[in-house]
Amino acid sequence: MYLSEWGIYMKKKNLAKRKKIRIVKKTIPILILFILIGFLTVYIKYIDKKSKEMLDESYYTYTQKEEFDGEEGFKLIDIQSNLSSFLKKNKTEETSVTYKIANNSFYFDLLVKKNDDEYTFEIDRIIDDNHNMHAKMKYENVNKIEYRTGNENHATVLKLYTDNEYRYLAITGNTYYFLGSDIENISYLDGEFYYLSYNKKYASLKTAISCDKSVKNSIDGFKSSEYYYKYGKINFLTDYYQKLSSKVFTVEERCNELIENSKTEVDI
Repeated sequence: MYLSEWGIYMKKKNLAKRKKIRIVKKTIPILILFILIGFLTVYIKYIDKKSKEMLDESYYTYTQKEEFDGEEGFKLIDIQSNLSSFLKKNKTEETSVTYKIANNSFYFDLLVKKNDDEYTFEIDRIIDDNHNMHAKMKYENVNKIEYRTGNENHATVLKLYTDNEYRYLAITGNTYYFLGSDIENISYLDGEFYYLSYNKKYASLKTAISCDKSVKNSIDGFKSSEYYYKYGKINFLTDYYQKLSSKVFTVEERCNELIENSKTEVDI
């Protein structure tokens, strides 16, 4: 009787002990997990703090507060002039600068280099909060940028200048793209963009003073009926642009224009 009761007691005691062991085994990993999470949280905050301190030491932000008129209805950013003065004031050699324009959603991360007291600038990133766009790019020796936002898609068009050339870039949708060589010039009027495309075959007529026989013979397949330039509205869609020609200026019209110019010069 007593042996039977003792056996039952020990059995219950062993079951309770095993139960406690199982609980402990389950609890320890959870505790370790919480400890690791706490450690990682503190470590990440520490890293973020140090990263911010490093950025604050070597990273500058310049905000252009005024709007300046550029060409063809665009606004102007004179990076070379504005940032050179800003960086000389901060006495920095090589660094990075975020260039912002007041009341505009797009801005640039620029890499800065200095040679012989002259600064050069490279676009490293273009960011546009309205278009949810954050793009890394490489555009060296940029010295000024013209910009405008308009049309029904609220596209932003940038004209990026280097010492020897310029290129057009459109920000629309959640991306950006460069415009092709078929676009010679873009203007902005009443909220819309307009393009001008010259026929490269007749590029020499830009500087010609007449359309005499020698000029015509210098152009292979010269035809008066071909277009000299086209003009019209340009729409910037998600990943391409659409040209809507509204005027075609022919080679013949250009030749007649040169004749009229020569008459005017003679009269003067």
